[in-house]
Amino acid sequence: MKRIIWLVLAMAALAGSTGAVPFVTLGLNPPNGFLAGLPGTSVGWGYTLSTDSDYVAIQYFVFDDWTPVGTFSTPNVPVTMAAVGSPIISPWVQDTSGLQYDIWPGAVLGSSSQGYIWAVYDAFFDTGDGPGEQTVYGDTVYAQLDGEDVIAEVYVVPEPGTMILLGAGLATALLLRRRLA
Repeated sequence: MKRIIWLVLAMAALAGSTGAVPFVTLGLNPPNGFLAGLPGTSVGWGYTLSTDSDYVAIQYFVFDDWTPVGTFSTPNVPVTMAAVGSPIISPWVQDTSGLQYDIWPGAVLGSSSQGYIWAVYDAFFDTGDGPGEQTVYGDTVYAQLDGEDVIAEVYVVPEPGTMILLGAGLATALLLRRRLA
């Protein structure tokens, strides 16, 4: 009975090793994933997706938004596929490409949201005699920098004019306080 179990396990291992598992990478622009913007504006990440597989198709992107201060979207995720030596490189252009985050108009100044960004993809192996054979279905890859998962962050900042007015007000208050003292 033990020999049959070992034979079944060996056959399962061989069957699992016949399809190559692709190596897929996802990088963000900016690489550290940090963005800052005003309430009511859009900010975004560009991205690069590369692979050592014959080709990879993106199904969709996810931003695991832990404490939302806006809404994540993926305007015009390309239908094109990454292939060996031909990565998908998508800059962020507002409402056009990349990974976009629309900060809510009522977002509190100084608040932020963090989370992981990842892509869900399918990978294919080109057999050379017809359509490629799909080897991976719905796998995921996290955005990384130097081999570590990136925690993307969107930070809500005040308008520069607001900071200038605040500084001028504080300076005036300090001058008046010194004169009265």
